[in-house]
Amino acid sequence: MIIVRDGRTGAELFRFEPADGVGWSPVLSADGSRLLLRAMGDAVPTLGVFDTRTGHLVNWVRTPGDVSFPPLIDAQAKRLYILGLTDTRTPPEPSPISIAAYDLDTGAEAGRVTLPDVLTGMRIVERKGQQTQSELTPGVALSPDGRRIAVVSAEADTVTLIDAQRMVVECSFSFARSGGLSGRLPFLPHEAEAKGFGEGTAKQAVFAPDGRHLYIFGYQGLYTAAGDLADHGLGLAVVDVTTGKLVAQAFRDQWIDQVMPAPDGHSVYVSGLKQAGDITHWSGEASTFQFRRLDPNSLHVLATREFAGEPRFLVQPAR
Repeated sequence: MIIVRDGRTGAELFRFEPADGVGWSPVLSADGSRLLLRAMGDAVPTLGVFDTRTGHLVNWVRTPGDVSFPPLIDAQAKRLYILGLTDTRTPPEPSPISIAAYDLDTGAEAGRVTLPDVLTGMRIVERKGQQTQSELTPGVALSPDGRRIAVVSAEADTVTLIDAQRMVVECSFSFARSGGLSGRLPFLPHEAEAKGFGEGTAKQAVFAPDGRHLYIFGYQGLYTAAGDLADHGLGLAVVDVTTGKLVAQAFRDQWIDQVMPAPDGHSVYVSGLKQAGDITHWSGEASTFQFRRLDPNSLHVLATREFAGEPRFLVQPAR
């Protein structure tokens, strides 16, 4: 059963029951009008597009190939973007990332682009006589106006901008990081265990409301010379995508969990672990998280609150 509620009051607005086997990995559009639900058991990944005001199925989106990332929906709930692998060989190897656009009104594919220099996926490696996984996860963000997709390489400080309507590459640029950071950030630690995140590099990216500035953050897991795994957060950077310049960076060697720009663009809210350094053996319940309000350009800290455990935050526009 899918229940739609008012986010401010909690009042139930509508409920509906999708078809059997449909209801996994829900993704809601920014305006709340459409809900994507994945159907399980299909050889071809299938997403059902539902109207949250009526519960009616708008159409099905069938996506060929492996789907490795959460889908992106533009603010107008008109376009869906699916990110996946171009190579699904066994055993797995990282391959160029592929981005496909779909029309949510018709379910038809509207365009596709592949970035040969931006790799994603995992490979099987042997460490201490045991097999483990090493993953590359680029950061991907859709601009607030839906016109651009930014893809941040997991292996270098490189941003590729894609024209989302024409599904063609606009440009690609490198931005210089200072302070000894390696240029290898990571992405998506939504549910972490005390054993750490694992080997590899992942990045996450979030656009500012102006569509010009891009926040980049994440973590990296590497094996030391002694053969031990060490996970490190890689702080926060803000890049001007119109000039390709690094504007500011902060929280070196810290794990950033969430970045949420204020809707008016006057602040950016950041949550993450208080301590810097190796986070391989951190305990979620015993660790201290900081929730910070930052200047959106300089990343200077304007206010801080501390919380025990691993809280999740939402930023609501002022009434």
